[in-house]
Amino acid sequence: MRSVPEWIGNTDDEKVPPRVRLRLFEKYGGICQLSNRKIMAGDAWDLDHIKAIWRGGEHRESNLHPVLKQPHREKSAEEQSEQAKCDRIRKKHLGLWPQSKAKIKSRGFGRTRDMSEHTLIERIAQVAIAVGWQAGEPAMELAGQIVSVLAANPEHIERFMSDGAEPFLDGTFNAENGCLTYRSIGGDVLSPSVLRAKKGMQQ
Repeated sequence: MRSVPEWIGNTDDEKVPPRVRLRLFEKYGGICQLSNRKIMAGDAWDLDHIKAIWRGGEHRESNLHPVLKQPHREKSAEEQSEQAKCDRIRKKHLGLWPQSKAKIKSRGFGRTRDMSEHTLIERIAQVAIAVGWQAGEPAMELAGQIVSVLAANPEHIERFMSDGAEPFLDGTFNAENGCLTYRSIGGDVLSPSVLRAKKGMQQ
């Protein structure tokens, strides 16, 4: 039967009074309960929970024993790791485990094909705007014509990419090969319809 009432903490982190520390030190004969080494004068030591609080242990005198600081730190680290693992398992079972914040890296699209198609579209737009403005035709309509011409003559796409409007102005795309042709006459860029009209007037 205890002659002194057992000390019980009001909270899980309440500081243990010196008198209780002394009682526990004497109760265990000044032996570290983790390393079984005698705690000598000048050694740093703590009071450790025999049954961890997170496992349901209580912050009370009967659940404490003296331990040297270094072994205590090692035990605490192991318990924290174990506690974190148990928390993850419990949350996973409850459907509360958070999704990873790390972004999933995609291999992306085929760069060569995508970039070439993107560049071709930009080139068509540039030529349509420039030639359309000079020839007095809507750029959108001319862009559609350019697409049709290049679709019918894919062998000229490379030259179109390098020379721009030149294939339309030098006769590469002409009536003989079934394509629309723009000509530069006297410094003016003429559309196929104007060229046909002029040709009709000449006949």
